[in-house]
Amino acid sequence: MSSQVKGALILLGAMVSFSASSALGKLASDQVSFSQVVLARGLVGLVILGAVAWRRRISLAGVNRRLLVLRGVCGTTAMLLYFWALSEIPVADTMLLNQTTPVF
Repeated sequence: MSSQVKGALILLGAMVSFSASSALGKLASDQVSFSQVVLARGLVGLVILGAVAWRRRISLAGVNRRLLVLRGVCGTTAMLLYFWALSEIPVADTMLLNQTTPVF
């Protein structure tokens, strides 16, 4: 399999996963607060990331910790705002607006 085909399949998997995450987040936000949805998503991500790092024997400490902390703050803020928007407007609108990020 060529690297282009492999990359396209990986991207397709990411898109399907992101769509499922958004749909499930929308369903969950009808029952619990968006901050609880973010917490659950973060914990699931932490478990998956921890398992991959452990299996590949990769350190999560990083070299530039300040930059990692800044990235973590920005990523957490983005996730909070995304799931907040998801709790307020339809999934399709949220995902469409999210896909405009390269424009900005």
